[in-house]
Amino acid sequence: NKEIPNASWAKSELVWLNYLEGGEPSLVVPELKNTVHSHLRLGTLIWKHHEQLNLEKSESLNYWQSYLSNHPYSSECHFAMGRYYLEAKNGDKAQEHLFKAIKENP
Repeated sequence: NKEIPNASWAKSELVWLNYLEGGEPSLVVPELKNTVHSHLRLGTLIWKHHEQLNLEKSESLNYWQSYLSNHPYSSECHFAMGRYYLEAKNGDKAQEHLFKAIKENP
């Protein structure tokens, strides 16, 4: 049951665009948490700014997993997780996700 974009999704898109234009990451987090559709972006935001947000980098995995539960074939999300695991020196997990990313987007 895929999430249908709605008003909260639209609001999260506006907040995301504001962040991309130099907005404060901490202001984006609460808005993106509200919409599973935005959890790919939230995971990436946490991965990039975890120290500034006072969060563990691994917190990004929770949001990427949440996103995959609704978008299991997202090559973008599998790529993000593969990159995370490469950085964490977990070659098996990295290979698993990067393989899925390539498989879904040849």
